[in-house]
Amino acid sequence: MIEINNKLLIVFILIGVVIFLFGIVFYLKLKNKLKYGIKTDGEIVNVKIEKTRALQGADELSDIYYKYEIKYNDSSNTKIVKWSDFQTQSKYDIGKIVEVIYNKENSEEFIIFPSSQKKLFIIFLFIGLVFLIIGTIILIK
Repeated sequence: MIEINNKLLIVFILIGVVIFLFGIVFYLKLKNKLKYGIKTDGEIVNVKIEKTRALQGADELSDIYYKYEIKYNDSSNTKIVKWSDFQTQSKYDIGKIVEVIYNKENSEEFIIFPSSQKKLFIIFLFIGLVFLIIGTIILIK
């Protein structure tokens, strides 16, 4: 029985390592995009509402996410109108000006709400670290 518990703890620790590394890798990618990307203002021109149901048929338990179509001009003054890959539970009105950071090599690759994305990856780092610490403490005892 002790051997199974040790195996479960090792799996627990490995899950923590994977989540932690996931957070580090994506945080570094985001940091790189922020460092080398070109910042400009964009305008929300369309909004999609997407619901995810926590339980089948339970609308009151649905999580609502918003996806935004953004219009912005790149450095060569080319107008780009494209849907963002990022979804958020924050609702913004059409016409709102938001910060856009786009790839100088391909101006159609962009991110919006970089601070929200930073927070998401910090959460992954924190959860991974908690898994690692708890698993290690229990394994040592």
